Amino acid sequence: MTIFWTGVLIGRVLSNIFAGKIRSGYLMLIFSIISLGSLVFLFNATIPIIIFTSYFIGGLGFSGLFPLLISTGSSIYSKGSGTIMTILYVPSTVGFSVTPFLTRFISQNNLVLLVWLSFIFMSIVLLFLIAYIIFEKAFFRKGI
Repeated sequence: MTIFWTGVLIGRVLSNIFAGKIRSGYLMLIFSIISLGSLVFLFNATIPIIIFTSYFIGGLGFSGLFPLLISTGSSIYSKGSGTIMTILYVPSTVGFSVTPFLTRFISQNNLVLLVWLSFIFMSIVLLFLIAYIIFEKAFFRKGI
C-alpha cells in the first residue's frame, strides 16, 4: 500500500507541475490511460516486481484525476460553485467509505474480479473524458 501512495504523491506533484501547461482534460486523459495501463499489467501478474510496479503506476495514474476533476468542474459551472462541489464531493465521499468494504468482500472471493471491476470503471471514466474533450472542442469552436 505504501508503494501505491508513493505513486499518488508523485502523481499529485506532477499534476501540479503540468496543470498550467497542459489542458486539464488532456491531463486527466493521460492519467486515466496510465491507470488503465497499470491495471492491464495486474491481470495475470505473478512476478512481485511487476505487481509492485503496477501498484506504483496505478497510484501515479489515479493521483491527479480527482483534483483535476474538482478544478475542471468548478470552472465549467461558475455560478453557484457550492452546488458543483456538492455534486462532486458526495459521490466521492460515499465511494471512499464503501470502497474498503467492497474491496475486502470481492478480494476474498476473487481478486481477478476486483481488477476487472477497476478496469471497467476506469474505462468508463476514460470514455467520459474523451466525450468531455470532444464536446469541449465542439462548443469552444462555436463560441458557446
